[in-house]
Amino acid sequence: MMSWDKLLSNRRLGRSGATSDRGSGRSAFLSDIDRITFSASFRRLARKTQVFPLAANDHVHNRLTHSLEVSRVGRTLGSAVGWTLLHGSKYERHRPSNRTYLDFGAIVEAASLAHDIGHPPFGHAGDRALRHWFDHSDSADQLRKHLAKIEFTDLRNFDGNAQGFRRITQLDKDIFAGGLNLTYATLASYIKYPQWAATPSCKSGFFRTERDIVETISQDLALAKVGKGYARHPLSYLVESADDVCYGFLDLEDAVEMGILGLHDVAATLLQALPPTERKAYRPEADQHSHRIVFAKMRGKIFRAAIGAAVRSFFRNYDAILEGTFDCELLEDAATRGERAARVVLEAKRRARDEVFPFDHKASVELASYAVIARLLDEFVGAALAFAKAYARNASGPRVDSKSAILLDMLGDHQPKRANAPKGTDWTTHQCVRRMLDFISGMTDDFAIRVARQLSGQLDLRL
Repeated sequence: MMSWDKLLSNRRLGRSGATSDRGSGRSAFLSDIDRITFSASFRRLARKTQVFPLAANDHVHNRLTHSLEVSRVGRTLGSAVGWTLLHGSKYERHRPSNRTYLDFGAIVEAASLAHDIGHPPFGHAGDRALRHWFDHSDSADQLRKHLAKIEFTDLRNFDGNAQGFRRITQLDKDIFAGGLNLTYATLASYIKYPQWAATPSCKSGFFRTERDIVETISQDLALAKVGKGYARHPLSYLVESADDVCYGFLDLEDAVEMGILGLHDVAATLLQALPPTERKAYRPEADQHSHRIVFAKMRGKIFRAAIGAAVRSFFRNYDAILEGTFDCELLEDAATRGERAARVVLEAKRRARDEVFPFDHKASVELASYAVIARLLDEFVGAALAFAKAYARNASGPRVDSKSAILLDMLGDHQPKRANAPKGTDWTTHQCVRRMLDFISGMTDDFAIRVARQLSGQLDLRL
């Protein structure tokens, strides 16, 4: 079994030795929360799509509000698991030393706070648009000629989860030197797919550029080996559950807010999470239309039921999780065992997928996002190729055409230069194109549209 003493390591990426908590009044894991909260990447989530792109309704979730809510549910999940481990007699031999139940909560809260930090503009449509460009554009066909097959595949299989890991470990604050310098425990809890790099057949846990970081963290935490990779950190299952609880329930709330689904219809679905004897107290009256009040009253009760189901599933599968053999989501497992609230989470996710995501306005904006992303990639990848070619000729003073120079200047401190090459490598074509994906994926929805318009000659001359 994996050991909690190792799994809760407060060693920081990019720093030597473990972090000292003595006398500070703040644990290393609480510091992780602060580092993420005050990062520029986290701030930009306020202008990124959660479900409804470019929504005029301020009550609809964006990536920032979603991430904050997931982090709060994650903190509760982590603290509940930590309390049971530290105080339950059944787990006495597993108890970590010098850790409190609040440390468990803080680790899950930090990882939950960062869980969407790598998503591109336009939500999951942005992921699809990026991959579509690599599969279907003439520019991507030209790019393929300059890359090894495995490098092109790594770029083509862009995934917000993998990009988020790259962002917090490489791009924010200490560029290519540890990023936000988060603890190993938080970083491992963030990774949902540690056993895979990007492949066409499965989701990406990380890109090739971060493979050594994953290896270092996994070895230090003594994560169980699974095939050619590693098992998930046990607390990553709680991060996943926190996300499921929030977007399962809250996407339906947003659908009511947008007028796509009806209040009474959605309330009837969500209240199935509660025992029949408790539903009447939260059921809206027949003539009631104030959905915000109704959802505010029932939300806490429903969340507690779903959180309890996830915690019970964690301990029901405790041995398999600590051995690295558990291959399921906690709420899916709970649903198969008849847990009422878990079944409702899955039903809410199904309804969101089948009834909310195809909404006409949402679909039309997502379709436009393909054109925006394609325009950005055509231009910025072209500039990356120009720089890589010039750098290969003269690393000391690479000279590119004037348009490519302007595009490269837009990257600011992230612009490829000889002095800021990724640690242990250089500005290869693969690294240059990856840097452009970093820039584009970090854009907010509004900024992506504005830059695409500029590149298309649609000028806004106002200051």
